[in-house]
Amino acid sequence: MRRIEKKPSSKGLERLLTTLALESINIPVLEIDEHLRKLLMLTGKYAKVEHCYILVLTEDRSELVYTHSWIRKGYVPTLKSIKAAEVPINWDARRHEIIAVPDIFSLKFNPQFELKQRINPVIKSAVIAPLISNDLLWGFLGCSISKKMAKVPDDLKSVFTIAAELVVNLYGKRKIHSEIEIIKSIVSRSTNSLAFFDRSGNIQFSNTAFRERFAPCAPDSSSCDFYNIFSSIADSADGKLIKRFNAALSGKDSQIEVWIKNRDNLNLYEISLHPNTTGDENITGVIFSGRDITERVQLEAGILKAIYQERKRIGILLHDDLGHDLLAADIRLKLLSDRIRSVSPGISDELVEIEKSIKDMMNDVRRLSHGLIPFKNQGLDLREMLDAATIMMSKYYGLQYSYTIHPEVNITSESVISELFNIIIESSVNAVKHSGCDTITITLSPEKNLYVMRITDNGKGIQENKLRFPGAGLAIMRYRARSIGGLLEIKGSRNRGTTVKVSFNPERINIEKEL
Repeated sequence: MRRIEKKPSSKGLERLLTTLALESINIPVLEIDEHLRKLLMLTGKYAKVEHCYILVLTEDRSELVYTHSWIRKGYVPTLKSIKAAEVPINWDARRHEIIAVPDIFSLKFNPQFELKQRINPVIKSAVIAPLISNDLLWGFLGCSISKKMAKVPDDLKSVFTIAAELVVNLYGKRKIHSEIEIIKSIVSRSTNSLAFFDRSGNIQFSNTAFRERFAPCAPDSSSCDFYNIFSSIADSADGKLIKRFNAALSGKDSQIEVWIKNRDNLNLYEISLHPNTTGDENITGVIFSGRDITERVQLEAGILKAIYQERKRIGILLHDDLGHDLLAADIRLKLLSDRIRSVSPGISDELVEIEKSIKDMMNDVRRLSHGLIPFKNQGLDLREMLDAATIMMSKYYGLQYSYTIHPEVNITSESVISELFNIIIESSVNAVKHSGCDTITITLSPEKNLYVMRITDNGKGIQENKLRFPGAGLAIMRYRARSIGGLLEIKGSRNRGTTVKVSFNPERINIEKEL
């Protein structure tokens, strides 16, 4: 950096202002402190003062502390800090102006403090420029003068105004750098995949886990930005991850589950996108945190297997034990009714009514047991599975069903067909219980690189709190979607029904075997 040691004359005002401005552009963060001292030196020499300094308010705004100074040879400053209560009240009221203090010792100081006694008696006057960011006063640029100054010359006002603006900009740049360094430290220590992207989507820094899993490119590479990294590996029909990133740039926190193509594997990631803001609420970028939760799919597959076995056991128990017991009771009642009809026709008729109730119970038990015993689809293709679901739900609940399958959809995996069947039945039963619907439509179509199934009812719409705090039924449906390498979403509109959406990749339709 070129040093100007020669004191500029009043004729060199334009040159001084140009020097101050140009040398403050693109200053490396590590050189900001040195440059601030040089800025104070140039300003102090031009103004012919004894002391030029920057005072900054502490975090609790109780004290002003000297952070940078230039001192003329031979002068000894006597103040290290000033309590905020010692500052004259009218200074804050005039904080958008250059403040001239023609006679320091004529000021009315707060008698509770001894500021007047602590000031070097050599100083007669002072000039103060407020330092303001986003309408918040956080310090002063000042100079102490050994001569009384009745009025601040216009050229000195210009120098102080420019210098104050440069100080504000340099402090702001250093603050942002400090915040980024803190983020960088957190990122480097985390076991999650962490990265920081600026407002343009360019990656500024990342930890080893992120680079190994997502972006082996160098940070300065033109292809190493969020959009290039994730547009090809994030498995989403509607570009949801990109949309969430753009929302984070607008200040909205997001958390999303996304299947990521990682080399030859497909992994499920839980991704958080957090907007990084400065103290003045400006968004500087987005913090990305990704956690591989593919192992959770394995655990959920185990849960589904346990549910499968337990439902099967209960279904068989109901069908074989309770069903047979009810059948035996029904037969005995019929025999008893026939035996006593000649003796007591009235009691015989009552027994017939009880027999009818038992038959109804038998039908309920049979329906319940069939619902609990897992669906067997050996030999059934996708359309036959949908036909089976339609017949079952129409018979038991009186629902009107319709479905549409796009010609390009080709699913032959029995595990996928079985889980889709279970999701359809579970969502249909939930709709009957909670929405008051009488019609359900099912569509299955390709969208980009995914298959998407939508189950829509015409009920009153699911409540928002049900989505925030889902019950076991919704959780199990999500397990089922993940078990075939997909994701499940639920959206409802008041009095306009609910849609259950399952998105899955046909290339990973047997994720349980892969895991």
